[in-house]
Formats: sequence, structure tokens, C-alpha cells
Amino acid sequence: MKHFALAALIAVALAAAALAATSETKASVRVTQIKATGSGGKTTVDPKLKGLADKLPQEFKFSRYDYISSESFNLAAGKTGTAKLANGHKLDITPTAITGSGTETTYTLKVVIYHKKANEKNARTMTCKIEKGDSFLVSLGESKDLGGTLILAIKVQ
Repeated sequence: MKHFALAALIAVALAAAALAATSETKASVRVTQIKATGSGGKTTVDPKLKGLADKLPQEFKFSRYDYISSESFNLAAGKTGTAKLANGHKLDITPTAITGSGTETTYTLKVVIYHKKANEKNARTMTCKIEKGDSFLVSLGESKDLGGTLILAIKVQ
């Protein structure tokens, strides 16, 4: 009986170790910048945005969506990645929590957008929970420098 209990205890410990080994420890985050222009008429989505072709027109009412750039970050919880945005602003993205494993992983992201002429007190801050493979869109509004509206697609891969 003692051997059976010891074997069961070892099996449980090995299963827990295997589960811990498969848990995500970093967030692979991709930030894609999109320029949106026009209204009404046929909707045109840049081929580089094919993964967002259905989502963009559902969320926004522009007639054209153009790819600007993408930047990827591989971040541990509490570590921050920084990107310069096409409208001159700055974005900081920080995973504050990573829970679960595999396709069941959920990430809590803190996103801070700093206006190019502002300090930290004037930053726009948001926090969201997102599952692995999902994305969310953020509109930063009209930018005269950009000649359209800047939209960010933030995806955890």
C-alpha cells in the first residue's frame, strides 16, 4: 500500500511539473499600425492586412485600410515593449499577467499611449484580457500628420 501511495504521489508531482513546463511564460505580441481613410463606397483593405479584412469594416466605417508597419515583442510578465507610432506618439505594452497554457492561455495587457507632446500624466492607458491568437483594435483618431486615422491591431500570438 505504501508503494502505491508513493507511486501516486510521484505521478501527481510529474504531472504538475509537466503542466508547469507547458505554461506560457512570455507574451508574443504584435502591434500593427493601420491608416484608415474615406467613408462610404466600396471597402478596400490592404492585402498585408488579410487577417483583419473582416474585422476592420465591422469595427470601423472607413472605405480604405492601408498597412503602415508592424512590430513584434516577446515579453515576460512585467516587461515593457515600446513602439514609435506613425502619428508621432509612443506606445508601451506590458503583459501584467499570463495564465493558463497552450491555446488556453490568457494574457492581461497594459497598453499606454503617450502623445508626442505630452508627459506621463497625459497618457491614455488601457488594460485588457486577451486569449492567445486573438486581437483587438484601437483607434487613435484623426491625424493630420498621417492624413487619416491611425488604428492599432494588437495581437497575442
